[in-house]
Amino acid sequence: MTHVPSVPADSSPNREISRRSLLQWSGAAGLAGMLATLLPPSTREAFAQLTETVGGSSFTPIRPPAVSLAVRSMYLSTWSPSNNLAGTWPMFWNGHTTALTGIVRVDGTAYVFCGAPNGGYPLATQTAFTLTSTRSTYVQTAGPVTLTVAFLSPVDPDNLQRQCVPLSYLTVDAASNDGGSHSVSVYLDISGEWAHGDTSQQLTWAEQTVGNQVVLTSQPANPTVLGEYGDQASWGTVVWSTDNVAGTTWQTGADSVVRANGAAGSLPNTDDPNFRAINNNWPVFGLNRALARSARPAPRRCSSSATSGRRRCPISAPATTPGGASTGPAGRPC
Repeated sequence: MTHVPSVPADSSPNREISRRSLLQWSGAAGLAGMLATLLPPSTREAFAQLTETVGGSSFTPIRPPAVSLAVRSMYLSTWSPSNNLAGTWPMFWNGHTTALTGIVRVDGTAYVFCGAPNGGYPLATQTAFTLTSTRSTYVQTAGPVTLTVAFLSPVDPDNLQRQCVPLSYLTVDAASNDGGSHSVSVYLDISGEWAHGDTSQQLTWAEQTVGNQVVLTSQPANPTVLGEYGDQASWGTVVWSTDNVAGTTWQTGADSVVRANGAAGSLPNTDDPNFRAINNNWPVFGLNRALARSARPAPRRCSSSATSGRRRCPISAPATTPGGASTGPAGRPC
């Protein structure tokens, strides 16, 4: 699997993204959402009408230089650097690829709606994008079905417990655009690149059922507690989950194998026992949901959703005296 993040036209391929650039990107994205909520109703309505059209897709109220997909902390910070969700790999804020793949199968034909996987699958056609301070929403067509792909990174200052949850949410809605009923399945995966910035690092992973959730976790085999590599945490556990409902299947394994199964409409519920480096046959963690054969026109829709996050233990460094002696345990447990 080849990961080549998109580069702005006025940049060289070797250009690194600075913290200042990230703050500028974040500010541009957040400004639109802030204005949309703080302006008077009449001005807000006018602001909502600001739309730019590029390459057949509308962008409301602005076309940001990068789109936040899963942004809940400095370590859970995945962005899309492109106008279109399909055809380009998402990336960590500094440019390191954090692959997120979305494939929808409609009446036997697979379309890519997120990422840039191999396989020769056609790309879904993006028709609209809407940005708020917490949500990035794409509208795409995949043959006779319209997809609404929404990334939510919630902000809830009135509930500190909820605000501290290091999770972001992805929802995919499918609705018929020709009045007919269609067979639809939605496949999503994240790669081992979410777990460490160094792709030569060994990973371990597991599948488990927690309550009504199918949960796939991955983590460095040899974590550096409270350490970083390329500004990405080199410890902690990446969480990828979905509701354990009828039609849900999962698989961990090599990207080419798992994605081919997802494009075919189902996963075998198997866990790859061969723990290895991130760049060794690129392990991915796939979730698939076969939707009921009822993706009829809105407002009746079929939906699939997934949750991504990063749990870090310990989450703080021990306190020390001026002489360097520790005054407490090696970090507060989760």
